[in-house]
Amino acid sequence: MKKILLVLSAIFAVLATVSFAVTGEQVMDQMVNTNSNFKTQKTQMNMTIQAKGQQDKNYSLVIYVYNNKTSGKKYALIRFTSPQSVKGLSFLSLGKDNEYLYMPAYHRVERVAGSLKNSKFAGSDFTYSDLSLLYSQKESGKYTIVTENSDEYVLSILPSDSNAEYSKLMMNVVKSHMLPTKVQFYKDGKLYKTLYASSLKEVNGRWIFKNIKLEMANGSSKTFLTLASTKFNLNIPVSFFSVRTLFLPVLKY
Repeated sequence: MKKILLVLSAIFAVLATVSFAVTGEQVMDQMVNTNSNFKTQKTQMNMTIQAKGQQDKNYSLVIYVYNNKTSGKKYALIRFTSPQSVKGLSFLSLGKDNEYLYMPAYHRVERVAGSLKNSKFAGSDFTYSDLSLLYSQKESGKYTIVTENSDEYVLSILPSDSNAEYSKLMMNVVKSHMLPTKVQFYKDGKLYKTLYASSLKEVNGRWIFKNIKLEMANGSSKTFLTLASTKFNLNIPVSFFSVRTLFLPVLKY
């Protein structure tokens, strides 16, 4: 009888482990949900682009995010504030297939679609399709836990979009704050570039990274983002996130 009980206990233990095993999809959802506990966010950042044989380029930009908790949708507006040569250049995302670029020199808005999504944003190592990483937008794809230890998950992400820029992403997610500390981008099975996030900072009970580095695998260039300031739950209406706002020379918020 004791042997039977031991066998049954072992079976139930295995079943319990299988039943409560975390999937890659759940890790990604938890990461997005944990870091989306706000309605609006305004973040000011400094960007430095370093390229071989070229002088460093320095920019300042502001990122506005609207988080609709009910629908799960996120809207974002990214605008350069300096230097004068790019001041006013703006990117608006109202969803993956509803994105716009405003070019103040031409006073014109262009829809970001097709091959343009894979173009570099303002000469940085970020493409337009990468910008979702700056405001915790989840991309569609297959998420698989490759390895796990007491400190982090390592996820393999295979984009479901047949026109996706990357064939695979590898993401390290720190368990203590459910934030990605490293993202590797692959093209045709080869490492293309790597994003590193460091220097955690607590702001109003929320954890964010102060420093982000995006480095090309061939060593041709690096892009650095440094947090200047961030505020949550400002009284920014959803109507602010519109093509009409892109034409405004000065933003209200």
